[in-house]
Amino acid sequence: MTDEPIEVPPEEPVAEEPVAEEPPAVEAPPIEAPPPVEAPPVEAAAAEEPPAPEEPDTAIEVAAHLLDVNVRLWAELGRARLALGNAVGLGAGAIVDLDKEPDEDIDVFVNGRLFAQGKLLLVDGEWAVRLERIVDSPTDVEHVSTVRSGS
Repeated sequence: MTDEPIEVPPEEPVAEEPVAEEPPAVEAPPIEAPPPVEAPPVEAAAAEEPPAPEEPDTAIEVAAHLLDVNVRLWAELGRARLALGNAVGLGAGAIVDLDKEPDEDIDVFVNGRLFAQGKLLLVDGEWAVRLERIVDSPTDVEHVSTVRSGS
């Protein structure tokens, strides 16, 4: 190898390309609009009839009657599973262990459907349930009530 510098040839000047001129604009012939189309004659509507008086909403009336429907409501403290022989052998004073702790919410059923959860209370010497959380909507319970009471 030699220590001589490498000679780079000088750059050749780049000639600018001429800018192409735009061709002259050509005018397009005017476009003629199609002739208008005539629509068939339309009979004038007779004078509008006054709106019929509104009929009462029967759904509201039915819902009002549903509020008087009796339903079965019960609270479930817990459950236990026993063999039939053991259940028959239970006597007065027997203790049955349930699957819930005393401080857990109890389930409240309406017509067989879980409706709410709450706490068991003793009020004026009577047992009561304070509903803590509604699980099912009232309309679902009304539907079950009408289906079961109709059968």
